[in-house]
Formats: sequence, structure tokens, C-alpha cells
Amino acid sequence: MTDTIKLWEDVVNDVYDILISDITMAEISRCPELKRSFMRSTLANIKYEEVKHNIESENLSEKYLKGCGLP
Repeated sequence: MTDTIKLWEDVVNDVYDILISDITMAEISRCPELKRSFMRSTLANIKYEEVKHNIESENLSEKYLKGCGLP
């Protein structure tokens, strides 16, 4: 939990460039209203770029999944 809090603080403070896929945004839009509102208000507190999925992003996600996720 401490790592998650630190990561979120870094995200809010623009330490990282945040990319969110159009697939993730579509998933958020299909959440129940309470969760959808929470997630959208949370995202409103950070800078992020929405990216469209393509073959390159699909290949990258497959590599992450084969490697058991992010380090």
C-alpha cells in the first residue's frame, strides 16, 4: 500500500508521463455510476494522454503479460 501511495503522489506531481488506453477509458465508461464517477474525478486530478490501441500496443501488452506484468 505504501508503494501505491508513493506512486500516486508521483503521478499527481508529474514525475511520470501517464498514458491511458482508449480501451481502459471505454471500460471506465461501462462501470457502475458510483465507480465511474470516482474514477473520472480521480483522473481529473492528473495529467494523462489517452492513446489509441494499435498493433504496436497489442504486441507490447503481450510482452508484458508473458513476462508476468510490470517489474
